[in-house]
Amino acid sequence: MFYINYVIINYIANMKYTIYQIPVPTTKEEESIYCKYAFRRYESIKNDIDINRYKEVYSSEINTKEFNNIISVLEEIFKIFNLNHPKDFHGHSLSVSDIVKINDTYYYCDSFGWKEIKNI
Repeated sequence: MFYINYVIINYIANMKYTIYQIPVPTTKEEESIYCKYAFRRYESIKNDIDINRYKEVYSSEINTKEFNNIISVLEEIFKIFNLNHPKDFHGHSLSVSDIVKINDTYYYCDSFGWKEIKNI
């Protein structure tokens, strides 16, 4: 199991992030992929995560001055994309199986919390 380091980030003013989600299926093949990966706990698919099966749905920067670790940043992104979507966001509310990339590190939204994805 991978644990996310509580990296101190208060020296970085803005961090770039990108949200990836499994696309809503339009074909039988896509439906098979969707059923296999969407809303699945990390432990059940951790060795089979393929970013190419995901669609980039949003990218922006977040001001991190008020946060002191990466978990706080991820939780803020989760809150934003569940309570107050940006007007130019066209995905679904952030949920289990979605991936957030912050700088060059990928994080999997699990049923409770976040898991850093090492093998992506």
